[in-house]
Amino acid sequence: MCDGVRATSSTGGAVTTEALRHIQMAEWIVPALLMVSDEGPVIRDLENPDGREPWGKTAPDDVAEHGPTDRALRWTAHFYCYGYAVLYNPTRGVEEMLKLPRSTAGRWIAAAREAGYLGPSEGMGKAGW
Repeated sequence: MCDGVRATSSTGGAVTTEALRHIQMAEWIVPALLMVSDEGPVIRDLENPDGREPWGKTAPDDVAEHGPTDRALRWTAHFYCYGYAVLYNPTRGVEEMLKLPRSTAGRWIAAAREAGYLGPSEGMGKAGW
């Protein structure tokens, strides 16, 4: 949940609503999700499947070439969570980033859940990670 956003100009000029409309918020989101616990807000880092930098928006070219391997399922979970974090359809994110047909993306997401890389879904058609 976002309680507010504050914008300031780095040049000292006015911050207009017209300028704010062009901001791509998804580009600003760090690959992390804010969760709320009993102790307050907690940042949950998304897994870096291959431990490579930079990471987050693109998978290595060979990730999906050998089917739903453990490595591919970790990337599947990563892109699912990333899509969820930036309010983009998580399944479509997996489909596009790993260049998979929609039905294959759905099966890989289910396999990533079974492998423990994603939590249970909150119901039919509802994201859950």
